[in-house]
This record gives sequence, C-alpha cells and structure tokens, in this order.
Amino acid sequence: MSAPTDDASALDPELVQAAAAQAAANQAVAARVGQILAGRYRVLKPIGSGGMGTVYLAEHVHLGRPTAVKLLKREFSTDPDAEARFRREALLAARITHANVAQIYDFDRTAEGEFLIAMEYVEGETVGHRLKREGLFPLPLAMDVLVGVSRGLDRAHGLGIIHRDLKPDNAMLAFDGGV
Repeated sequence: MSAPTDDASALDPELVQAAAAQAAANQAVAARVGQILAGRYRVLKPIGSGGMGTVYLAEHVHLGRPTAVKLLKREFSTDPDAEARFRREALLAARITHANVAQIYDFDRTAEGEFLIAMEYVEGETVGHRLKREGLFPLPLAMDVLVGVSRGLDRAHGLGIIHRDLKPDNAMLAFDGGV
C-alpha cells in the first residue's frame, strides 16, 4: 500500500484543468460586480448560473429598480446559433404577461459584445434551493407551487410558447408568498 502523496503529478490532468477553468469562471463572474452593463444595469451580485450564462442582481442606474440580468457567456457571444436562441428566448418570454412569470424588460448587447436579457427581479429562492435545504414540501406548499407554475405555463402555452427548460431551479418562491 502506498502512502498518500502531495505530488501534483499524481493528480488527473483533466481534473486539474477543469478545476482551473472553474476557478477562472468564478473569478470572471465575481469581477462583474460593480460594472455597468449596456450603460444602465449596475451589477450588484451573481444570483445564478447555467450552461449558457449567469444571472446577476443588478440595479437600473436611472430608475433605481432591482433587475435580474441574464448575461450570455462570452464564448457564446460570437456563436450566431447561440445568439439566435438567446434572442428568441427574450422575444418569446417578453410576450408573456402573467403574475406567475417574471416580466422581461430589455434585450441588449454590452460594449464588449455580450448579450443580456433584463427581467423582473423576484426576491426569494428557487424551488430547487428550498428542496435541497428543507427536503420535500408539505402538501399545501407543493400544491401552491404546482398551481403557480401551471398558471404561468398555461399562459405561455396559450401564446404558443413552450418552456423547454422547466426544472426546480427555474421556478422561484417569492418571499411575499408568490410562485
């Protein structure tokens, strides 16, 4: 049996590379804090991330309104297909007006060429976060979540819009009790 080693050469190079890439991505996300995007959204803090981008809590510099800003990752900003998907997401979501759907305010491109979607900021936590923290919901809360999500989806479907990424991390539980 061999003794544990601190020798970095014993580490899997792919794991080391992946960890370095993740650290660089985290640093880039944190570096956004304080920046003003598209001349009007001051980044306050990151609040979520996914495969195509990061969502930040921002403040509209002219209106003082808290806003969620979804910023497409830089590597996708030069990909015409990714841009088209992101633009389509903004255009379709902006058509939905419903109490259970975050309102889209804006679609733009930063001075650096990155695309963003600005939307209503819902103060609360995701269904996914609450499930991880507390486990299964009591039946009344589970029913409230299902009814709220279903109402928002019904509105979208009524407009011919299909949500293609429905998951607990994409549904919010607002601190004021809304879903």
